[in-house]
Amino acid sequence: SCNQTCAAVLHLELLCSNRDAMPICIQPYFRIVNAGSVSESLADYSLRYYYTKEPPVAESYACYYVNSGDCNQVAPAHFSNINPAKTGANRYLELSFTASAKSLDPGQFFELQGGFCLAGDAKYTQAGDYSYTGSMDFAKSSKVTLFKKGVLVWGQVP
Repeated sequence: SCNQTCAAVLHLELLCSNRDAMPICIQPYFRIVNAGSVSESLADYSLRYYYTKEPPVAESYACYYVNSGDCNQVAPAHFSNINPAKTGANRYLELSFTASAKSLDPGQFFELQGGFCLAGDAKYTQAGDYSYTGSMDFAKSSKVTLFKKGVLVWGQVP
């Protein structure tokens, strides 16, 4: 519990695997890092990546790899529009975790590699997207958000 202000126990790091200006798939890789002193249940958390989607075609998410366990810990992805649209973001990808997701011990991280793609040959334009950093290494990013039981605990919503 917090009085007045809260310090984030978990934070997000982002690596942008696909740095093409106009990819069919955007591939943000996430690390959820526990900088606190107690274990945290990943099942309580969800994260969001904010971007723009121009073509009106279907999109899908695939988990490629997690560093602890398997992709069954990741619940089906949720895509949602942002109304009204913001600079660099008219949509977000939300990833959450299943009840079987592992707990994250102090000083540990959970790495999630995956990507979301457009159907057919449609392409995203990601260079100006809110969450896109172009980072080739994992680095803290406040432009991806982390929620605990629906409450924002890391990052800034556009």
